[in-house]
Amino acid sequence: MFQKRKKTIFKALSVSLCLIFAVLLLAAVTPPTDAAASEMMPPLQPTPTPTIPPFLTGKTLPATGITSTNAMFNGEIIPGMQSNVYTSTFEYWESSQPDKTIIIGGSEWPNRSYYPSLRITGLKPDTEYSYRVLLDDYYTLHYKANIVTFKTLPESGSIPTPTPILPSDGFVGYIKSASKITSTSALLDSTIYIIGSRSVKAYYEYKPNRKWITSYMKTDSLITNQTADFPVEIKGLEPGTDYIFRLIIKENNPNGENIYVHYVGDWIFTTQPARLNKISGYIKPDLPYDESVFPHITSGFKVSLEGTNFSASTDNGYFVIPNVPERSSSYTLKISKPNYLTRTITGLNLNGNDLVIGSQNAPLDIWAGDMMVDGVQDNAINMSDIMEIIELYNSSEGDGKYEEARDLNMDKAINMADIMVIITHFNTSIYPLPVGYGGAL
Repeated sequence: MFQKRKKTIFKALSVSLCLIFAVLLLAAVTPPTDAAASEMMPPLQPTPTPTIPPFLTGKTLPATGITSTNAMFNGEIIPGMQSNVYTSTFEYWESSQPDKTIIIGGSEWPNRSYYPSLRITGLKPDTEYSYRVLLDDYYTLHYKANIVTFKTLPESGSIPTPTPILPSDGFVGYIKSASKITSTSALLDSTIYIIGSRSVKAYYEYKPNRKWITSYMKTDSLITNQTADFPVEIKGLEPGTDYIFRLIIKENNPNGENIYVHYVGDWIFTTQPARLNKISGYIKPDLPYDESVFPHITSGFKVSLEGTNFSASTDNGYFVIPNVPERSSSYTLKISKPNYLTRTITGLNLNGNDLVIGSQNAPLDIWAGDMMVDGVQDNAINMSDIMEIIELYNSSEGDGKYEEARDLNMDKAINMADIMVIITHFNTSIYPLPVGYGGAL
């Protein structure tokens, strides 16, 4: 009996323990009520939405070099995460007329730090203006920097030297001017400030402002001084053309890496209009002839500038081509006449001066003997030309066989004298350079 009662008690105790364990387990997994939860833990805070920074930012810096009609706009571009090419411009307006804004400049830059600068002209004296930097990456970025105001001077005056904004370490450049501007050249000038011990490589990039060119033309130089002027003359520009240029400075790292690159740019200048000049001179055939035929034998030479519509014909050996515009590339002069070897003169540059080729006392020689054969000249004096003379040999004016074009010395007869003219320059096709032209012709 006792054993049976002992088993019953043990079973009841086991069941009780299981029930207690189940209650405790249930309490552990059941969430508390709101009131209980507030007592047990602090309230959950909402997860903050991360702030996505703009791709790049910029600052509008104070204007410098202010006169009654001019001012230098300045800015700073701070790179961002993206690598798109972006365009920087300046927007400005009279402070009293904020709805009448003007956007000027405009240049493409990689996503790097630089300080754009642009001189603005045509401002009103004693007037307050506002301006700011604009950035655009063609896709999503349309950034407008802070607005800076300034006031022009009341009277005209010289352009003061702007005070550069120097970094605490590194280097910075400041474009001073584009000067000594002609129709084909200009002098670009900047000052470069180097803080600390380092050397930098500086160069200008430039291109026509209204012509699409995939890359800038550029100059190059190495600067090691702490402060250095950087004047560079560029040549080969097109007359009457707007050019845009910028200054780029790179740290001269022995490992070939560009640790830091500094851009200064958006400076525009306009070359002078093309100056019009004339090309003139005297020509004579290099052969013996009677003075009585001089007007006839020295006339009828065509003088032209290759690749253009400029041309003239000789009259008594003289020619003149007026109103030839100056240009960055040189001209090539071509002198031709049937039965004469064509002469070309290359490298003619008009630097605002008239050009004279051959004088009355020392005319330019043209060789006779490159005969027209079936209407074609082969640009050489050779046996085929002699055969053209022999074909009409011993003919004279009025005999029905004579041809004036083959009578090279114009003595009204085709004979040994004409053959000797050809033999004088036999087996030639190229003229020597004229004497006195420094090898340019």
